[in-house]
Amino acid sequence: MSGLSRAEVNLSQEISQPSPATSMLRFAVCAIVVFAAAGYASSFTPGPWYLTLQSPVGTPPNWIFPPVWSVLYALLAISFWWFWEQADAKPPTSKQIFRLGAAVFVVQLIANALWSQFFFGWHWMGLALINIVFLWLSILAMMLIFRRNSPLAANLLLPYLAWVGYATYLNAGFVYLNRE
Repeated sequence: MSGLSRAEVNLSQEISQPSPATSMLRFAVCAIVVFAAAGYASSFTPGPWYLTLQSPVGTPPNWIFPPVWSVLYALLAISFWWFWEQADAKPPTSKQIFRLGAAVFVVQLIANALWSQFFFGWHWMGLALINIVFLWLSILAMMLIFRRNSPLAANLLLPYLAWVGYATYLNAGFVYLNRE
């Protein structure tokens, strides 16, 4: 057995790279899922109500949000795709880590989509604030899980974590400045 133990041979047989077709299909699934959530979130626009609010210091102009979120959603899709790819390239315990990471990925994606509905759709800034804090914590948890299989996948989420932290500040500022 060329110096390898039976366990090492069995383990190496269980570790495999996905085919290029599988990899491309996974990437397409990741992109479609992430951008579907983005499409839902973007259906709730600021509107006239938002223009009546007092804005916290550091609120950017509205035109900045679409390009920033487009980049962040692309990074999110790439990160999850790479995390998924790495789950196949590592020992079987990586499959368990992948399942946990996938669950947290879905949870944070739902929280992300709901924020726009809470804030812009229903004008529930307080609930939106609770939601965005939960979103930030979910992103952090996702990064810690992703790091176990792929530090690169985790690091791709740093801009997302930072932006949601900034958005949390803005949301808190809107709540404080516009309390009744």
